[in-house]
Amino acid sequence: MTNTPEYDFSSLRPDELNSTIAGLTALNKRSAEALKAAKEEWRRSHDGGDEERAVFAGLDAGEISLSKGTEGHYVVVDERAYGAMLHDSKFLIPGGKAAAEDVWMPRPEAKSEAYLKDMIADHDGELPPGVEFKPGRAQTVTLRTTRGFVDKAFTSEIVPKMFQMLTSTKEE
Repeated sequence: MTNTPEYDFSSLRPDELNSTIAGLTALNKRSAEALKAAKEEWRRSHDGGDEERAVFAGLDAGEISLSKGTEGHYVVVDERAYGAMLHDSKFLIPGGKAAAEDVWMPRPEAKSEAYLKDMIADHDGELPPGVEFKPGRAQTVTLRTTRGFVDKAFTSEIVPKMFQMLTSTKEE
């Protein structure tokens, strides 16, 4: 059985309900900002693939980890524009064949990441028409909480510690 509270705000006056929404919004915003900053610091100080146990106020909170992320890559987004440039420039793919089909469509080999990287590098980083750079997925910090941790973290002994994290600043 869980001790998750039921949220019934039906007995509140309109001004009390407005106040509740305002207070919860402020709490949510502040905690989101603090969580983002804490995760960024964890990401900065760890390598992709790291995993550690997290303990909060003596409670096993779960496992915190950092994904590895991915590198960005080039992708053909407009085959006709890219094919026309390949045709006009008389580019070749490995094996000496024209890089573009007769209808000025790029051959599959001319759309490969290796081919695009080499071509772009050979042309001082200039992207050909119809080609874009797609950024990779950033590393992300994730906490998989232990069952019941969230409910246990909202006790009268622990809540002050949570609010301290949201209101404290670095001492000078």
